[in-house]
Amino acid sequence: MATRQSITFRCTREMDKRITKLMKERRLDCTSIIKLALYMLSSHMSRPAVRKQGISEVLAGIEAKRPARFPSFATFAVEPKTPLRRRPK
Repeated sequence: MATRQSITFRCTREMDKRITKLMKERRLDCTSIIKLALYMLSSHMSRPAVRKQGISEVLAGIEAKRPARFPSFATFAVEPKTPLRRRPK
């Protein structure tokens, strides 16, 4: 039997909120949610017209189809930076 690769990543609060909501609504585990998302992205990226696009064009196309209240990819994928505190002197 072939060994399966394990992939991990840190998710933002926004990602965690949406993954948790999907898990509860659909009664799926986290791995299933991520597999479905990757399947959908892989399918989208395999289209001939999309294969010719750069990543910024692909992202713009995906964002154009999102519901009005859905966050931008930047909000979804990038955790806001907390300001650095000055060290006491």
